Amino acid sequence: MKAKIYFEGDNMLRSGFRVFFDKYFNHSGKKIDKLIACQATPIEDFLDGIRDDSDTNSYHILLIDADVLPDNDYRKSVRETTEWKKHCETEIDDNQLHFMVQLMEAWFIADKDALKAYFGEDFKTVKLPKQQNVEEIPAKDVIRKLNEASRNTKRRTYSRDKAMHGSRILTLLDPHKVIEAAPHCKALFETLKSQTKG
Repeated sequence: MKAKIYFEGDNMLRSGFRVFFDKYFNHSGKKIDKLIACQATPIEDFLDGIRDDSDTNSYHILLIDADVLPDNDYRKSVRETTEWKKHCETEIDDNQLHFMVQLMEAWFIADKDALKAYFGEDFKTVKLPKQQNVEEIPAKDVIRKLNEASRNTKRRTYSRDKAMHGSRILTLLDPHKVIEAAPHCKALFETLKSQTKG
């Protein structure tokens, strides 16, 4: 199958996600066929992409931040959105719905060495949350702590340019560290392993 991931975020993140996923699959021959950036309407874009794709060998995956959803049953929350009810025209398997919990930047916390390598020696790793399961960190704390840790670096505060910093950090992440610290990321890779060609 050809895996097509509709991810929530700026188009600038596409190259970072590409490196992150390719790094995991390494020399296995497996790869993501297409990465589609969805900023304002990821659920709608995902469903419209399925509807408009004539390639029956495609496997479409939605990847969004979980902090925007009202319930911890993320898949149920997605299916109850107005966008889903309006645009869903076919049966969607639960394995096509995946989440960055609570948001993409939590994955960064899982690899503190990558953050230190990116921001440099003035990055304050001690300011980062200590939870082993990064999905337990509230979204507002993830961003606040990243900003505190990066404030005095040459690259300056993370939030000054999330898309640029995020894309570059993604290229440095060790996917295995993220999988170990983020159960929903592990579930995503399990789906990708079973559905991608190789």
